[in-house]
Formats: sequence, C-alpha cells, structure tokens
Amino acid sequence: MSTFLNLLLGLFIIIQVIFILYLVSPLLLLVFSTIIGKKDLNKYLRSRKVYDRDFDFAAIITVHQDTRFIAPFIDSFLRQTYKKFNVYIIADDCDVSGIKISDDRIKIISPTTPLNSKVKSIQYAVDCFDKQHEVMVIFDSDSLVHPNYFEKLNAYFQSGYDAVQCITISKSLNTSMAKVETLGWVFTTFIERASRMMLGLSSTVSGNGIAIKIALYKDINYVDSLGGFDKRLQTFLMMKLDEIAFAKDAVVFEEKTNDSKSFETQRTRWIYSYFKYFNDNWLIFKEGLRKTNFNKLFFGFSAMRPPLFLTVGIGFLCMLINLFIDPFISLVWFLTLAVFVFTFVGISTTKGYQRGLSNAIFLLPKIVFLQFKALFQMGKASKSFMKTAHDEVYYIDQINYNDFNIN
Repeated sequence: MSTFLNLLLGLFIIIQVIFILYLVSPLLLLVFSTIIGKKDLNKYLRSRKVYDRDFDFAAIITVHQDTRFIAPFIDSFLRQTYKKFNVYIIADDCDVSGIKISDDRIKIISPTTPLNSKVKSIQYAVDCFDKQHEVMVIFDSDSLVHPNYFEKLNAYFQSGYDAVQCITISKSLNTSMAKVETLGWVFTTFIERASRMMLGLSSTVSGNGIAIKIALYKDINYVDSLGGFDKRLQTFLMMKLDEIAFAKDAVVFEEKTNDSKSFETQRTRWIYSYFKYFNDNWLIFKEGLRKTNFNKLFFGFSAMRPPLFLTVGIGFLCMLINLFIDPFISLVWFLTLAVFVFTFVGISTTKGYQRGLSNAIFLLPKIVFLQFKALFQMGKASKSFMKTAHDEVYYIDQINYNDFNIN
C-alpha cells in the first residue's frame, strides 16, 4: 500500500511542478522579452530580408448564412495601400444576389450545396483561385483589415517567413463583455505571440488573420471538418517550420462577443478543440525533445496547458490539498497564484492596443463561471458546427484610430 501511495505522491508532485511552470511562465516571458527581446521589429525584418519582390496574396473570407459583413469587408480591401492581392469570398448557404462588386480582384463564390464547415470553405476557395497566388490569408467574415494591412504583411514574407499570424484587435468595446474578453485576448496575445516573436520563438495560430504560403498549405490533411481547424493547421506548421512569425503591425479588426450566450458558445468550441487536439500538441513536444529544439519543445509544452481558468483552478486545488500534506508547499502555491494574478493584471492592462480596459478586471469572475458552464457542454461541439453570433456591422472608416496604439 505504501508503494502505491508513494507513486500517487510522486505523480502529484510532478503535476504540481508542471502547473507551477505554467503559472510562472507568463512572468518569465515578460521579463526575458523585455530584457533580451527584439526592440525594433522593422529593423529586424530589414536585417533578414531575402526577397526584393512583392508577394501576390489571396484573401479567403468564409461566410456562413450571414451576408451583413461582406460589404464592409470588401470596402476595407478596396482601401488597401498595397494592390497585389485578390479576394475570394465563400458565401456558404447565402443569398448574395444583392451584393454588387466593382473590382475585378474581388470574387464572391456560392457553393452549389451547403458546406457548413470552415475547412471545406477554405478548400473550396483554393480550388477556385483565378491564378497562381503565393500566399493565402484566412479571415473570419466579421473582420476588417487596416488600410496598410497587406503592405505590412508583405514585409514578413520578404524576410523569409512561410507562415505569419497577424494581430486581431476588437473593432469596438461597446459592451462590458467585449471589454473583459479583450482583457483575456491581450494577455494571450502577449504570452503566446508578441513575446515569443521578440524572443525568436513561434507564435500560436488563430483561425483569423493567419497567412501561409499556398504550397505549404496544400500539404495539410485535416482529421475532420468540425471545429478547431486552426489547431490542426498549427500542428502541421510547427512540425514543418522553424518559426511561425507574429505580425503585430498587420492589423485585422474583429468583433468580440457582446453577450454571455455568444461567449459561452465560443468557449465551448474552444475547450472542445483543446481536448480534441491535445495529442497533436504532445507530438510537437516530443518532436522538440527528439530534435533538442527548444522552440518546438516550449511550444508543445505551452500548448498542452489547459485553458487558463482550469489551470488556475487546478493550482487553487493543489494549494488546498497541500494544507493537509505540507503547509509550506501550500504557501508556495499561494505565492505562485499571486504572481500569476499580478502578472495577468499587469500584462492585460499595459500590453493592449485599446484604452478603457482596466475596469473590466472586476468582471473576470463572471467569465470564469461562463467557462465552467462551457466545459460541461463540450459534447455539443463534437456534433455540430457551433458558430459564434456577431451583431455589429462596422465599416473601416468608422474605426477611430485615435483609440488604438497601432502603427
């Protein structure tokens, strides 16, 4: 019996070490990126420039049963300072007869039968390309692109990157839910993308604003067409590439969730994707071990971290358990959780691109509650295409750039 208990205790110690590392890693990333990180991104891109030519981009917008955002998105493309691109809008299960287009670079394609899948819509667009593009960029339908978007993005591909995750910023902060979601987004963007780019590590991939060389994308095989396509794409890119770049100056504006129901639906899909693709992240970690590649090792380890609300919850549970095993370790946990909370607040309130977020800190308990609710509804995401509802129709000229800290 004592042997079994010792095994359990050993396992418990290993789990605690892993979760302590998860909770202190944001502080480490903040410190190291500040001390040794790249200070001038434009100078860095120029120093590694390998192509003098401009790249030809294909923008893919997947639209499903809602055409309200097509016209504003098209309008934002028409205002681009960079001209070497084409836009392919896949209008899945939509009536687009009333939408008029005056630019030959923009094409609306309606599949003959409903696809009900972002993966299928993307492939449909690739199959309908008018010419041999070099880079494809995947967008959500409710997005807008900054006027210098392609101009900024082009610099990264000129510098030799094969995959670039662009920054996504909320179009507005009109509701408390949008503000508190943006707080989490600021924190995640910094620890999973911005700080890593500064340290020469790979950025995580989002389903919105990810740019990939087309020759590379054509080699990917998806497990299925239900949810988490970006997770499978991320695994594929990490196994193939030395680094996935993050473009903090290639801005995509998107809508954050404005109500509790939409947030819960979104998080249900995201939590399901985490568990569904956990093994993919383990493969990245093992590849990092096999090749003694710190970038892949760190990426895989970080990607295996449970959603933050679960990570903090497990840490709190460990603190309580240690009150009965070793009070000193319980104190270590208290300090670890305190460090994480202060780091979270510090990053989310100082590393963002929008003002007016600080008071949203007090709404975080509500977000944690909604995510626990989403956790127990994961079964829905395994059976259906859970689309997040969006409501606000914005044009690019309605964006007040004075509210943002962007180039």
